[in-house]
Amino acid sequence: MAVAVLSALGLVLNHVMVAANSGLSLGLLCIAPLAMFLGIGGAIEPKIIWSMGKYGEHLPVKYKVIGGILGVAGLALTFLLAFVVYRFGR
Repeated sequence: MAVAVLSALGLVLNHVMVAANSGLSLGLLCIAPLAMFLGIGGAIEPKIIWSMGKYGEHLPVKYKVIGGILGVAGLALTFLLAFVVYRFGR
């Protein structure tokens, strides 16, 4: 749960920095949404995070699917923030 909270805090801090015209951290913008969604999934059921690595090969496929969906949701939020909110490439 701490990962999810710290990631959300990092995104808020990043947004405040952009609003103050002091810069934007691309690394934080790219990693924080993914970490936030996977942190929420890990807080609900730790097996979701374990299934994504080599120590979770024995776990059922449903945990891997949930982890994949959370990962795709984090990636989608990254693209939404990058191209809609902060308008990169324009």
